[in-house]
Amino acid sequence: MSIVTCHFESTCHHPKLFLNEYKRTNRTKKTKILRCFPHCCPEHLNRSYCGSALCVRVKLVNTDDLDAQQQTATVATNDPTSLLMYARFEEAQANFLNLNDEVDLDGVKSSIQTEQTPKGTWIQGTVKPDSTTDSHNYVRLGFSLPRGSWSCPIVEHPLKCELNVRP
Repeated sequence: MSIVTCHFESTCHHPKLFLNEYKRTNRTKKTKILRCFPHCCPEHLNRSYCGSALCVRVKLVNTDDLDAQQQTATVATNDPTSLLMYARFEEAQANFLNLNDEVDLDGVKSSIQTEQTPKGTWIQGTVKPDSTTDSHNYVRLGFSLPRGSWSCPIVEHPLKCELNVRP
């Protein structure tokens, strides 16, 4: 058993990874596209869907190495590359998942966002190569910018949404 810790990792020079609010664009088939998520990189494009990929740094550690205030969860592996990671958008005030909640993997896999299913709820992460990692306890997992834009199924406001971003 290992303890897993994770945090978002910036992969560019921007001082802030996430914004407090994002604009959305309506597309055909009522698909909502999130603009400028998590931020415009390398710069804002007026007539396109700005954004960038997201990376999460995951580390497997011993309980002795943890800060007492740090939130953690246990996993039954010592190999960080064997971890699976999925992301989803939810409204800022929603509390869909909490630490140590269990989610049905088949349910997640049946609702992955793809080119064929742009309204899928979940986005699948992949292991990203990381030449700076010098320890076998680290892995860098990432979410690529799907199809050049992030689809956002949140319905709270037709043109903007607030997100609760947490690893």
